[in-house]
Amino acid sequence: MPARKTPQRQWEKDRRTATLLMKKLEACIDGKIVLTTSQVAAIKIMLNKLLPDLKAIEHSGNPDHPVITEIRRVIIDPKCPVTAQSHLGDPSRKVH
Repeated sequence: MPARKTPQRQWEKDRRTATLLMKKLEACIDGKIVLTTSQVAAIKIMLNKLLPDLKAIEHSGNPDHPVITEIRRVIIDPKCPVTAQSHLGDPSRKVH
C-alpha cells in the first residue's frame, strides 16, 4: 500500500480505534464472541480515554456583568454602498 499523501490526524486514529472497540463490544453483546470481565473493563477504559465524556458543566459568571450574545440577520443590497458599508466592515461601528 502506498504511503498516505497527508498524515493521519490523531482524532482520526482515535475514532478508528473507538469504532473497532465498540464493534467488539457489540459482538460480545450479540453473543458472537466471548469476552472476559477484564477485557470488557479494558475496553471501557480505552473508550473513556478516546471518546469525549458528555458530562454536564456549570457556567458561572459575574451577575453584575452578564455575558450578552447578539445575533443580527440583516438583508442588504450589495449594490447600494450605503447599506453595504453600514453593515459590513464599517470601522466606526463598535461591536460589543
